[in-house]
Amino acid sequence: MLKKYIGDKDFYRRVFIIAIPIIIQNGITHFVSLLDNIMVGQVGTLQMTAVSIINQLMFVFGLCIFGAMSGTGIFTAQFYGKKDNDGVRTTFQYKLITAAVLSVICLAEISAIVRLHSFRDLFFTFTYYILVRTVPRS
Repeated sequence: MLKKYIGDKDFYRRVFIIAIPIIIQNGITHFVSLLDNIMVGQVGTLQMTAVSIINQLMFVFGLCIFGAMSGTGIFTAQFYGKKDNDGVRTTFQYKLITAAVLSVICLAEISAIVRLHSFRDLFFTFTYYILVRTVPRS
């Protein structure tokens, strides 16, 4: 009876084939963030703070992308289970459109920031608002 709920070897083989590239990609992403922190940490505290803030923003952005794509993936799996090819096609199109829109928004924001500010101005602006504005005064 327990074997019915656990699954066979072929199921786990398929799961690992899907999961291993995802694990490797996330590991590489976090390792690069760690290397950024190590390299910039040798330069100074202010620079380290700026890199840490950007890494946190990138983490939140990754969570948003993951949430949007995973939510749609659940619906795709349900439509696939019902053998509803039109539903699978619609949800897949929604995923592509959502990914394209989010990419365009991010690229537009990055290019606008680069055009409006030099890196130094942007760095000091972020640092000022994060360190000075958010610290409560006693």
